[in-house]
Amino acid sequence: FGLQIARGFWYSAVMAPLFISSALVSGMGLMILLALVLRRGGRLSFGNDLVSSMGSLLGVFIAVEGFLVFSEMLTAAYPGASFEAEPIERLLTGPYAGFFWFEVVAGLAVPLVLLAVRRLRMDMGWVAIAALLAVVGIFVHRLNIVLNGLSYATVSYPPGVSIGTAQPAGETSFALSLFYYPSVIEWLVVLGLLSLGALVFTAAALTLPLREGGPDTGRGSTTSEQARAGIEGGSATTPPSGQVGEPTPTEAS
Repeated sequence: FGLQIARGFWYSAVMAPLFISSALVSGMGLMILLALVLRRGGRLSFGNDLVSSMGSLLGVFIAVEGFLVFSEMLTAAYPGASFEAEPIERLLTGPYAGFFWFEVVAGLAVPLVLLAVRRLRMDMGWVAIAALLAVVGIFVHRLNIVLNGLSYATVSYPPGVSIGTAQPAGETSFALSLFYYPSVIEWLVVLGLLSLGALVFTAAALTLPLREGGPDTGRGSTTSEQARAGIEGGSATTPPSGQVGEPTPTEAS
């Protein structure tokens, strides 16, 4: 993206670190959500302190993401060049303003506040909400990058880009500026791919061992855990006859 000279909205030095920060935000947010789901299903066991620490790290990633988004908008809008300023106008007040402000408010500001307050960060419900908003916000951010970058022609002369739909006689089917929105079929394709990924993950989480010691350790406590629980509770079992602690007939003779 950052090397596309013909696309002024993409041709930016901020694009490379922005992609990295976006991957960190979405990856950490998805990891928190999956960890909480697996713990609720009994497949993993860990304390809330771990999730709170992951939430703190996610908050740092979101802050970096917000700074890079602000830097991208400022450096593109301040010079006033048309090939950079026009895409910014489409995001701030144009046809993609809804996507952009959802990204800023719901994908950056709200989760950052939730994770910055310690009392909320210690509540696993609020951490899960913040992680979900962060993941959705990064998805919308990707939409803003792709759709806005492709919404104008690479040259300022006809024929421009195809509208993609038939036009009445006497009207051209090409335009120098094209505001594109995904169709219902395209949204369904994306939903199908996400559903397929969720199905594969669910099957793997239910069949593969997630704890050390074998495939059955994920559904209950291991022998060592049971023994440890017995010792901590003050109970001890007496070895049955013929086991360790009782002399054999040969030793007795």
